[in-house]
Amino acid sequence: EVDIKVDKEESINQGLVVFDYDDMAQRLMNKPELIKSIADVFYEDLTAQIAELKMSLENKDTVLSTSLAHKIKGAASNVGGKVLSKLAFEMELAGKSGDLDMISNNVKQLEQAFYTLKAAMEKKLL
Repeated sequence: EVDIKVDKEESINQGLVVFDYDDMAQRLMNKPELIKSIADVFYEDLTAQIAELKMSLENKDTVLSTSLAHKIKGAASNVGGKVLSKLAFEMELAGKSGDLDMISNNVKQLEQAFYTLKAAMEKKLL
């Protein structure tokens, strides 16, 4: 269970933190330039991965959808995106069990979690 101090507006989803800045900073040696650079790459990569996930769902490609959920989970985790990472993990598990509908039914929520994370990151990193 995650127990981290954070602004109330950034804490949702069973106490998980939308953006754990301290976690990201620790992973990136507390270097502000590196943190900002990684955040920019994350925004670009996640936008592309979510678009690719939508396409893989349209094509009913369970293997690719599962792989993309796994990538999104890892990328979100690396930048301290706890809620997004958890949702992507649940989608990955669904894909591994062949439940493409669960992934499809949660894409909008995943996308919203990404936008919420991006906004929280931008607020903290400015």
